[in-house]
Amino acid sequence: MSAPAGKSSDPIHPQLDGLRAVAVFAVLCTHLLPSQPWVRRVGPGGLGVVLFFVLSGFLITGILLRLRDAVADGRVPQGRAVSRFYLRRALRIAPLYYAVLAVTAIVDVPPVRATWPWHALYASNFYFARRGSWNGPVTPLWSLAVEEQFYLLWPLVVLFVPRRHFPRALVALLALAPLARAGYLLAGVDPFAIGLLPFGCTDTLLLGALLALCWHEPARFDATRRRVRSFGVAVALPAVALYLVFGPVPVTSPWFVLTSALQLALTGAIFFALIDAAARGFGGPLGAVLASRPLRYIGQISYGIYLLHTFVQGAARGFGDPWRALYRDEVAWFPIACATVVAVASATWVLFERPINALKRRLPYVG
Repeated sequence: MSAPAGKSSDPIHPQLDGLRAVAVFAVLCTHLLPSQPWVRRVGPGGLGVVLFFVLSGFLITGILLRLRDAVADGRVPQGRAVSRFYLRRALRIAPLYYAVLAVTAIVDVPPVRATWPWHALYASNFYFARRGSWNGPVTPLWSLAVEEQFYLLWPLVVLFVPRRHFPRALVALLALAPLARAGYLLAGVDPFAIGLLPFGCTDTLLLGALLALCWHEPARFDATRRRVRSFGVAVALPAVALYLVFGPVPVTSPWFVLTSALQLALTGAIFFALIDAAARGFGGPLGAVLASRPLRYIGQISYGIYLLHTFVQGAARGFGDPWRALYRDEVAWFPIACATVVAVASATWVLFERPINALKRRLPYVG
């Protein structure tokens, strides 16, 4: 299922929601099964976040590229395009985010009240980089901060950089992220903080943006898409698999800086290939699973699951003795915790997120 030559193809395949479900499930495994050896070895939560980043870059940049075309065709003024993008993004992300911050601060869930200014300003990544470690239920907020910082500036690049220069700008920014990680390491920055600082992981978002550009202008960039996809499957996948099997390169190794600089880019290239395939539609059992209604629904509410899961987990553990023996057994507790989180996220989706999200119909880009 490929795009006609010379024409853009919008990534609307339902399997993309299935990939969101896979990503959020990986995060749940890390936070709900932290003592399991395979979780410690693989770090599925980190992989899930990278998948979220590449997928987000793909979908949001696709929207921005279509919006750029509407500006170029005179169907929408440039100023309106920018303001509508930010307003629609805010309607999707901000209401639940600030509602969760407000409620958890009011009931004094540690450490929200002590740290809320960082999170309210979408600066959680800087907070954790400064702290040098994670901090309980607010931990997942770092990736939301990274995304919002990226999407504060990225629309201006897509909409204001001349079309002929945009691909070069994208590639230059892509190359800057591994260089930034290497520079941070050589400057003695704590390795924990490197992926949280500016340009620490933007190549994952930009790999999604590159895929969106390849989809949007296949006549110019389909060969690029095929090359990056082949690289992801033939080079990046074996390299990352070796990393997962043998573990990270020791800090004392002369290869440490290089592997640390390239690890996220290689992982992102794998997900570039995966998302490209899912956007076209996997066949067989995998395609049926990714396009199944339960998985698509989990993908649809994945933002709420991601934002709420650590807070729901903490609240459930607060019930005391009747639950204590159960949640000490991570494997037995895991399905109960997942079901509870999905139930809460479903309620917030139906009662809160979906009605607010419907307001976007009043803010069309064109018309």
